[in-house]
Amino acid sequence: SFMGKTPLLDSLGSLAYHPRRREFFTKELLAYFRILESEPYPPELGAWDGGIGNFQFMPTTFMAYAVDADSNGTKSLTGSIPDSLASAANYLHQMGWQEAEPWGRQVILPPNFDYSLIGETKYVDEWQKLGVQMTSHKAFSESEKVISAKLRAPMGADGPFFLTYPNFKLLNRWNKLELYAITTGILADMIAGRRKAPIRTVKNRGTSKTATNFIG
Repeated sequence: SFMGKTPLLDSLGSLAYHPRRREFFTKELLAYFRILESEPYPPELGAWDGGIGNFQFMPTTFMAYAVDADSNGTKSLTGSIPDSLASAANYLHQMGWQEAEPWGRQVILPPNFDYSLIGETKYVDEWQKLGVQMTSHKAFSESEKVISAKLRAPMGADGPFFLTYPNFKLLNRWNKLELYAITTGILADMIAGRRKAPIRTVKNRGTSKTATNFIG
């Protein structure tokens, strides 16, 4: 619900002036001028770095991928949820998102697993032969077995563990943080009803607090 309260002309103008990333932000500032010219109701406020709307599109991203999903004559990423969601979907689609494939999944490793394999890429069928299992303990589907998958342990050898597929690379292009992309994938699975996110209580310095884990 919070999309930033900084005037976009201020943020982009200041960042275009600053020498650290002048070329990048000058390009974004010029794209924002084009948005001001082309949109009946252009966005005026955004993040400190010029990000616009629910998904923090930069102006060049807005120009390339924003869509008018509710057909009201303007691409409103700050005032229209349909426009925001459709624009995000269009962005992923244009980058090559494969609708028939998942982004990845959480998995269980066998007790004798060679942890030096974390970070390597193999076909899912090969991982299964090494004892990697779905959290449901069901067998991977035949279509999934032929997908190339990277084994990830974002929180270390104590887990959780994930196999990530080619679609995950697109989430990483959106944001380079591994945990951001994994969390995005998990949230998408929750929305689609493919998994739950149970809550557990953990101890921290003698007090209890609630934390969300990754176990589906």
